[in-house]
Amino acid sequence: MKVIDNKVSKALQNKIEEYFLHNNFPWYYNNNSLGKHVPKKYKNITKDSFNEFQLTHKFVDKGKVNSSHINIIIDLLHELNMEGSHILRCKANLKFKSNTRKKHNGFHVDHKDPHEVMIYYVNDSDGDTYLKVGKTTKRISPKKGRVLCFDGKTMHAANHPRKTNKRLIINFNLVKKSH
Repeated sequence: MKVIDNKVSKALQNKIEEYFLHNNFPWYYNNNSLGKHVPKKYKNITKDSFNEFQLTHKFVDKGKVNSSHINIIIDLLHELNMEGSHILRCKANLKFKSNTRKKHNGFHVDHKDPHEVMIYYVNDSDGDTYLKVGKTTKRISPKKGRVLCFDGKTMHAANHPRKTNKRLIINFNLVKKSH
Protein backbone atom coordinates (compact mmCIF):
# COMPACT_ATOMS: atom_id res chain seq x y z
CA MET A 1 0.00 0.00 0.00
CA LYS A 2 1.26 3.44 -0.92
CA VAL A 3 -0.26 6.88 -0.30
CA ILE A 4 1.00 9.73 -2.50
CA ASP A 5 0.18 13.37 -1.84
CA ASN A 6 1.08 16.44 -3.91
CA LYS A 7 2.00 14.57 -7.11
CA VAL A 8 -0.92 16.05 -9.09
CA SER A 9 -0.72 19.79 -9.74
CA LYS A 10 -3.26 22.04 -8.01
CA ALA A 11 -4.40 23.20 -11.45
CA LEU A 12 -5.26 19.65 -12.56
CA GLN A 13 -6.80 18.81 -9.17
CA ASN A 14 -9.17 21.76 -9.55
CA LYS A 15 -9.86 21.00 -13.22
CA ILE A 16 -10.83 17.39 -12.39
CA GLU A 17 -13.10 18.39 -9.49
CA GLU A 18 -14.86 21.08 -11.54
CA TYR A 19 -15.18 18.71 -14.51
CA PHE A 20 -16.94 16.01 -12.48
CA LEU A 21 -19.17 18.42 -10.57
CA HIS A 22 -20.33 20.31 -13.66
CA ASN A 23 -24.06 19.90 -14.30
CA ASN A 24 -23.37 18.48 -17.79
CA PHE A 25 -21.21 15.56 -16.63
CA PRO A 26 -23.09 12.26 -17.16
CA TRP A 27 -23.46 10.27 -13.95
CA TYR A 28 -25.21 6.91 -13.86
CA TYR A 29 -27.24 5.54 -10.97
CA ASN A 30 -26.18 2.29 -9.29
CA ASN A 31 -28.54 0.78 -6.75
CA ASN A 32 -25.64 -0.41 -4.59
CA SER A 33 -21.93 0.19 -4.25
CA LEU A 34 -20.65 -3.29 -5.10
CA GLY A 35 -22.76 -4.17 -8.07
CA LYS A 36 -23.79 -7.61 -9.22
CA HIS A 37 -20.56 -8.21 -11.16
CA VAL A 38 -18.53 -8.98 -8.00
CA PRO A 39 -18.64 -12.76 -7.36
CA LYS A 40 -19.38 -13.89 -3.78
CA LYS A 41 -15.86 -15.23 -3.26
CA TYR A 42 -14.53 -11.67 -3.83
CA LYS A 43 -16.94 -10.05 -1.33
CA ASN A 44 -16.96 -9.93 2.44
CA ILE A 45 -20.19 -8.51 3.83
CA THR A 46 -20.15 -8.22 7.64
CA LYS A 47 -22.32 -6.77 10.40
CA ASP A 48 -20.29 -3.54 10.05
CA SER A 49 -20.98 -3.15 6.33
CA PHE A 50 -23.86 -1.58 4.46
CA ASN A 51 -24.77 -1.14 0.83
CA GLU A 52 -26.09 2.14 -0.45
CA PHE A 53 -26.60 3.70 -3.87
CA GLN A 54 -23.91 5.66 -5.68
CA LEU A 55 -23.45 7.40 -9.00
CA THR A 56 -20.74 6.15 -11.35
CA HIS A 57 -19.20 6.88 -14.72
CA LYS A 58 -17.14 4.18 -16.48
CA PHE A 59 -14.31 5.54 -18.59
CA VAL A 60 -12.78 2.14 -19.39
CA ASP A 61 -14.46 -1.24 -19.06
CA LYS A 62 -12.84 -4.61 -19.82
CA GLY A 63 -9.81 -2.80 -21.25
CA LYS A 64 -11.81 -0.75 -23.77
CA VAL A 65 -12.61 2.95 -23.71
CA ASN A 66 -16.24 3.39 -22.73
CA SER A 67 -16.58 7.17 -22.51
CA SER A 68 -16.08 10.27 -24.61
CA HIS A 69 -14.79 11.92 -21.40
CA ILE A 70 -11.56 9.86 -21.40
CA ASN A 71 -9.27 12.88 -21.96
CA ILE A 72 -9.56 14.01 -18.33
CA ILE A 73 -8.31 10.55 -17.31
CA ILE A 74 -5.44 10.73 -19.80
CA ASP A 75 -4.42 14.11 -18.31
CA LEU A 76 -4.34 12.56 -14.83
CA LEU A 77 -2.35 9.49 -15.92
CA HIS A 78 0.14 11.75 -17.69
CA GLU A 79 0.80 13.79 -14.52
CA LEU A 80 1.16 10.58 -12.52
CA ASN A 81 3.61 9.11 -15.09
CA MET A 82 1.28 6.12 -15.48
CA GLU A 83 0.98 6.07 -19.27
CA GLY A 84 2.76 2.69 -19.32
CA SER A 85 -0.14 0.96 -17.60
CA HIS A 86 -2.92 -1.01 -19.21
CA ILE A 87 -6.30 -0.03 -17.78
CA LEU A 88 -8.64 -2.95 -17.12
CA ARG A 89 -11.29 -0.64 -15.69
CA CYS A 90 -11.52 3.00 -14.73
CA LYS A 91 -14.57 4.60 -13.19
CA ALA A 92 -15.54 7.56 -11.11
CA ASN A 93 -17.65 6.96 -8.00
CA LEU A 94 -19.77 9.62 -6.35
CA LYS A 95 -21.16 8.76 -2.91
CA PHE A 96 -23.38 11.04 -0.86
CA LYS A 97 -23.74 11.76 2.84
CA SER A 98 -25.24 8.91 4.85
CA ASN A 99 -26.59 8.69 8.38
CA THR A 100 -25.92 4.98 8.85
CA ARG A 101 -24.05 3.87 11.95
CA LYS A 102 -22.38 1.03 10.06
CA LYS A 103 -18.69 1.50 9.30
CA HIS A 104 -18.33 0.97 5.54
CA ASN A 105 -19.62 -0.69 2.39
CA GLY A 106 -18.78 -4.36 1.89
CA PHE A 107 -15.16 -5.42 1.52
CA HIS A 108 -14.37 -6.66 -1.97
CA VAL A 109 -11.78 -7.19 -4.69
CA ASP A 110 -12.40 -5.29 -7.94
CA HIS A 111 -11.08 -7.83 -10.43
CA LYS A 112 -10.16 -11.53 -10.24
CA ASP A 113 -7.01 -11.20 -12.41
CA PRO A 114 -3.73 -9.82 -11.00
CA HIS A 115 -3.82 -6.03 -11.04
CA GLU A 116 -3.05 -2.90 -9.08
CA VAL A 117 -5.72 -0.58 -7.71
CA MET A 118 -5.13 3.13 -7.85
CA ILE A 119 -7.65 5.46 -6.24
CA TYR A 120 -7.50 9.17 -6.95
CA TYR A 121 -9.39 11.33 -4.45
CA VAL A 122 -11.14 14.17 -6.28
CA ASN A 123 -12.31 16.05 -3.18
CA ASP A 124 -11.73 16.34 0.56
CA SER A 125 -14.21 14.13 2.38
CA ASP A 126 -14.69 12.05 5.50
CA GLY A 127 -15.67 8.94 3.51
CA ASP A 128 -12.59 6.85 4.28
CA THR A 129 -11.24 3.87 2.33
CA TYR A 130 -10.66 0.71 4.39
CA LEU A 131 -8.02 -1.90 3.46
CA LYS A 132 -7.63 -5.37 4.99
CA VAL A 133 -3.87 -5.71 5.50
CA GLY A 134 -3.09 -8.99 7.21
CA LYS A 135 -5.22 -9.11 10.36
CA THR A 136 -5.54 -5.34 10.59
CA THR A 137 -7.73 -2.81 8.85
CA LYS A 138 -6.09 0.40 7.58
CA ARG A 139 -8.07 3.59 6.96
CA ILE A 140 -7.14 6.20 4.38
CA SER A 141 -8.95 9.53 4.45
CA PRO A 142 -9.89 11.20 1.18
CA LYS A 143 -7.81 14.29 0.54
CA LYS A 144 -8.14 16.21 -2.72
CA GLY A 145 -5.29 15.17 -5.02
CA ARG A 146 -4.28 12.13 -2.92
CA VAL A 147 -3.46 8.87 -4.68
CA LEU A 148 -3.75 5.48 -2.99
CA CYS A 149 -2.15 2.43 -4.64
CA PHE A 150 -2.40 -1.17 -3.50
CA ASP A 151 -2.32 -4.74 -4.76
CA GLY A 152 -5.59 -5.73 -6.39
CA LYS A 153 -5.83 -8.86 -4.20
CA THR A 154 -6.32 -6.60 -1.16
CA MET A 155 -9.88 -6.55 0.15
CA HIS A 156 -11.07 -2.97 0.43
CA ALA A 157 -14.21 -1.01 1.18
CA ALA A 158 -15.41 2.56 0.90
CA ASN A 159 -17.45 4.63 3.26
CA HIS A 160 -20.09 7.21 2.54
CA PRO A 161 -19.31 10.55 4.19
CA ARG A 162 -21.13 11.53 7.35
CA LYS A 163 -20.01 15.17 7.67
CA THR A 164 -19.26 16.28 4.11
CA ASN A 165 -21.91 16.11 1.39
CA LYS A 166 -20.02 13.95 -1.09
CA ARG A 167 -17.10 11.57 -1.66
CA LEU A 168 -15.76 11.61 -5.21
CA ILE A 169 -13.01 9.27 -6.40
CA ILE A 170 -11.59 7.80 -9.58
CA ASN A 171 -10.92 4.08 -9.28
CA PHE A 172 -8.37 2.46 -11.62
CA ASN A 173 -7.71 -1.25 -12.06
CA LEU A 174 -4.32 -1.38 -13.78
CA VAL A 175 -2.00 -4.01 -15.21
CA LYS A 176 1.55 -2.76 -15.55
CA LYS A 177 3.04 -3.32 -18.97
CA SER A 178 6.29 -5.25 -18.88
CA HIS A 179 9.31 -3.67 -20.56
